[in-house]
Amino acid sequence: MPRAAVDGNVLRVITRLNEMEQDILDEKFRKQIGEQLEQIYPQKHCSEFTQSLMELGAVVCVPNGAPKCEVCPLNTGCQAYKNDTWKRYPVKKEKAKRKVIDKTVLILCDEERIAVQKRAETGLLAGMWEFPNVDKKMSLLEIEIWLRKQKIEGINIKKQKDAKHIFTHLEWNMHCYRVECRAKGDKYEWVAMEALNRDIPLPTAFRKCL
Repeated sequence: MPRAAVDGNVLRVITRLNEMEQDILDEKFRKQIGEQLEQIYPQKHCSEFTQSLMELGAVVCVPNGAPKCEVCPLNTGCQAYKNDTWKRYPVKKEKAKRKVIDKTVLILCDEERIAVQKRAETGLLAGMWEFPNVDKKMSLLEIEIWLRKQKIEGINIKKQKDAKHIFTHLEWNMHCYRVECRAKGDKYEWVAMEALNRDIPLPTAFRKCL
């Protein structure tokens, strides 16, 4: 079909030719380049035109080192050649570093029931359920103090295996503890394990702590 094939070689040629500052990793921009190329493709010669652009990027407007501008058939109209700015193109913006959060997750158990709470209706995992948690790595003493503030009497605190969950731009390092409780406050919903597995939309991130 007469459609543009936009690969790294083609993007390098086009962005240098026009000194384009857009990020070539942006799918919207790549699509835009394809659409613009299709408007100038010579009819019935789409294949030859595409292969020519790809070959130009592979052997003349090369990916590594200085381009061979003196033999490039497009050098008279190339802005990067005219202004000696070829090193700036194509533009590849660095991906934002994933934010890492230490999180202490508490599996509060009252005989056969486990404490859960509902997350906010907006933001990450909106409206889903979660185990009680704190956004930091807590010591046993800090956990005991936290439990008292929640009006929960923990009679046994046992360290569980740590877990990790990765979102697109966020990583949770979860330090998990199982707490057997005697007295409990009214802040949480206490549900049976059967209901937790069947009825409660508990995200995978928190199920890793079980």
